[in-house]
Amino acid sequence: MIYFCSKMNAARFITQFAVSEGGTFSKKDLIAQINNTSFSPSYIDITLNRMVKSGALTREGWGQYNLSKGKKEFLPYLDALSQRLAAFLKDEMPFAKYCIYEGEWINPFMHHIAGNHLHYLEVQRDSTESAFERLTSNGYTAYLRPNREFMYRYVDIHNESAVIVKPMISESPIIDVNGIPCPAIEKLLVDISKDPDFDYLQGFEYLAVLRNIQRAYTINKPRLLRYASRRSVRTDIAQALQDTSHDID
Repeated sequence: MIYFCSKMNAARFITQFAVSEGGTFSKKDLIAQINNTSFSPSYIDITLNRMVKSGALTREGWGQYNLSKGKKEFLPYLDALSQRLAAFLKDEMPFAKYCIYEGEWINPFMHHIAGNHLHYLEVQRDSTESAFERLTSNGYTAYLRPNREFMYRYVDIHNESAVIVKPMISESPIIDVNGIPCPAIEKLLVDISKDPDFDYLQGFEYLAVLRNIQRAYTINKPRLLRYASRRSVRTDIAQALQDTSHDID
């Protein structure tokens, strides 16, 4: 088990929660979310004070905080299942390239869709089926490369213990989160525009997600468009950026 207990990781957890609450949140509500983490209430309190001193947060009243304005780097928080998946892959398939992410990361930016609590595991193409078989044989609820119809018929996106397994595109933009490879925000933005397991997000809802993510995080547009080219959606992504640009500037 990998535990997140450093000041930086607690700060990432708090930042993610702040984004999910629209930027303003109470310490009481934040503390209520730490049951499945390694953070103690006292450590969260210490981290809140440090974030206020650094300018990352501002106090809005007794026990109320606001995420300071300005775009930030996308550094997601990994929950317990994601950590277990990473440990499992390290033990079972130590040489396979992979990345892990959570539907929860997208939820704060959606407008009209109920939250996605699925977990996602992308593995290099020649190891995808092996990873799926190892997961299912060890008791994980996993789905291999589900298409749109299968997603709508058989997959409950609210199932926080289910894992979508699919091949990872070569040269995907990846970031390191405490030794665990995760998709960069540019990869997520391209993948959710194209992958069948994110069909519910495509169309007008995608534009809302793109707009909101651009407001919260720094986006490397050349990297975004390079990866979009690899996935054959460069024209679509460029148009989506143009469609949302007047709401961001």
